[in-house]
Amino acid sequence: GFSTFLLYTCIWNQKQFNCSVESFLRSHSSCTKQFALLQLAILSKMTKATETATFFAIISTIYFIFLFGIIPLPEIIQQEILPVLPWWALITFGSYSLGNIGYHVYRFRDCEDAYHELMAEIQLAKEDLRSKNVSVD
Repeated sequence: GFSTFLLYTCIWNQKQFNCSVESFLRSHSSCTKQFALLQLAILSKMTKATETATFFAIISTIYFIFLFGIIPLPEIIQQEILPVLPWWALITFGSYSLGNIGYHVYRFRDCEDAYHELMAEIQLAKEDLRSKNVSVD
């Protein structure tokens, strides 16, 4: 609950709140300490892939709870909206992705300076190879 929130606050904002994890653990009960240490171990070892998998697992669990009627919803939502929701999410994500790629391709700027710098480096490399009697052309 609130102690977990305080732990997260201490971890992410140690300098701002002048709080360390050790001082947090000293000021709370042993049960809270064990729970906080477990959460700290989970958070510190979580990679981006693990965070993404956890997010999708939670969203999938919530979706299936509603889909199978464990938590009842109005019948129109249960019968007509929930079955097509994953397809809608997939199409929305694909449209966003294609739009984002298209926008960045359209806004792609030519890098004249980088082009001239690269051509100068290629010319230097060719001259170096020619000085060592290597045919470049």
